[in-house]
Amino acid sequence: MTMGFGPKPLPPKGRHLLKYGGLVLGAASVISIIVSIICVAGLKITDAFTKASMTTVRIGLILQLIAAAVGIVCAIFGYFFSEDEDKAMLQIVLGGTVIVLSLIGIILTVIGGKSYIIMYAIAGIIIPAVYVVGGVLNKLS
Repeated sequence: MTMGFGPKPLPPKGRHLLKYGGLVLGAASVISIIVSIICVAGLKITDAFTKASMTTVRIGLILQLIAAAVGIVCAIFGYFFSEDEDKAMLQIVLGGTVIVLSLIGIILTVIGGKSYIIMYAIAGIIIPAVYVVGGVLNKLS
């Protein structure tokens, strides 16, 4: 019978990156959702006047919207499960999903002839990369 004495196990190395990176990712994802909705609504208004086909831009913005929604899920997992090494692989996969969806969305938006918003690059690539690094560090500890 142990009385709780002895060395405590070391906490995972990536816990701070997951917790605080998740919080920043969640905030950036909320802002991205708002901006994406405004942009999609704005495209519908301009399409009515110009009769231009903006299908690739619309698909790119919808992918950004989906990536932001997955980013909110990442934020929840990062905050509540930052010290759980068993969830590290799920966190890596979710962060990678945000990065891939954001890259495809940015590429489609640029192909469609629109300039992309730098917020999408920050919220969709850089912050999730920090999150993925935290998941990798948790997996390795």
